[in-house]
Amino acid sequence: YPYLPWCHPDYSIDDSRSWLLDIKPNWDDKKSFTFAIVDRVTGKFLGGCGLNSIDENPIANLGYWVRTSDTGRGIAAEAATGLLHFGFEHLGLIRIEILMSTKNEASKKVALLAGGTFEGILRNRLLLHGENHDAYLYSVLPNDMIGN
Repeated sequence: YPYLPWCHPDYSIDDSRSWLLDIKPNWDDKKSFTFAIVDRVTGKFLGGCGLNSIDENPIANLGYWVRTSDTGRGIAAEAATGLLHFGFEHLGLIRIEILMSTKNEASKKVALLAGGTFEGILRNRLLLHGENHDAYLYSVLPNDMIGN
């Protein structure tokens, strides 16, 4: 919750419906590619991930979240690695960025496990629930994926 701008304590089924209605048009416009993360064996919904803010350079932002009850199992890192392959191999991206609050140590670990290279701290880069946050910026380039 604290590091996801869309998440809030009163998140409702209507919020979910609205989000779901945005997915297909964004895919069609090639602006954002959103995926569910599900357990391979049970099909249990574990979280979400996606590439967004895709621009003409072509560069994208990579995001991920895992439900609290399933964190700490490498799920986000596996999803992020899969998204990196998707972005480079199927979308032809030349750079994928991973941005997170400097307070979000779990997300920092995911970026590192996925092969991200630390580029710096961006001051007041994120506004999360009314609070300004400095952000870590990690990047991955296609050549970084060799062997990953």
